[in-house]
Amino acid sequence: MKLNLFATIVLGLYLFLLSGCSNTNNRQLELALQTAGNNRQQLEKVIQHYQGDKQKEDAARFLIRNMLGKYYQEGDRIDKFHQFIDSAYQIKQEEYDQQTINDTYRTNNKHQQDDAKQQADLQQLNANFLITQIDAAFQVWQKPWNKHLSFDEFCEWILPYRIGNELPEIWREEYYNAFSGLLTDSILTTRDACIAINNELIKLPIHVFNDFPKPADIKPSSLIHIKFGLCGDYTNLAIYAMRSVGIPVTTGSIPHWGHSNNSHAFNLLNGEEVV
Repeated sequence: MKLNLFATIVLGLYLFLLSGCSNTNNRQLELALQTAGNNRQQLEKVIQHYQGDKQKEDAARFLIRNMLGKYYQEGDRIDKFHQFIDSAYQIKQEEYDQQTINDTYRTNNKHQQDDAKQQADLQQLNANFLITQIDAAFQVWQKPWNKHLSFDEFCEWILPYRIGNELPEIWREEYYNAFSGLLTDSILTTRDACIAINNELIKLPIHVFNDFPKPADIKPSSLIHIKFGLCGDYTNLAIYAMRSVGIPVTTGSIPHWGHSNNSHAFNLLNGEEVV
């Protein structure tokens, strides 16, 4: 009798917590839709598109409610930065001198006004963008190396459409085409899949700067051609590459080393540091 009573209490507490979590998510989703303003219809269109497919509908709701506070920057200064990066990445050479590149960028932009404007994801991203991202993410789930992921883990580690404040782009197909061929039928674990992609990434030019005056994160269509950058840029490249094939990777950081004020970024494989 006591055991049954205890089980009833535990079950009641679990249902109470589950209900509270659901209510919080619903309130956050409604706040996101309200914040979207004139773009609300585009976001609701995504949810309606997946009616009848509970997992994808829940994934859409997850993305939308977590778009609160997310933004990117637009303006002539940002455009000039991306043009500089794309131009510099086309140059192939053995070494890329940090001081020369920084001075060149500053000289070319010394008269550039700070006209960057923040654009909220909720108010700018349309239904087609989100639907394309969601469908592509689901296509690489339930692979041998990620079938252990729960739905919540999938949403946290595979589903996100970008990382920082870089321009939002449809990036998954380009990265998938570049890296999916490295994952053979013999790869059955997350770690082995990660190693296969990482072994390809380390063949790219690696010139890590400790300073670069960039006004925004480098967009994914540029990162895939990386020639130099901060450690965070290489970390972002690995995230795009690995998430495109369904490897659950995110980023970690150290704000200050013990012997200096420099920070460091690195990748985490489902919670385990890998690079």
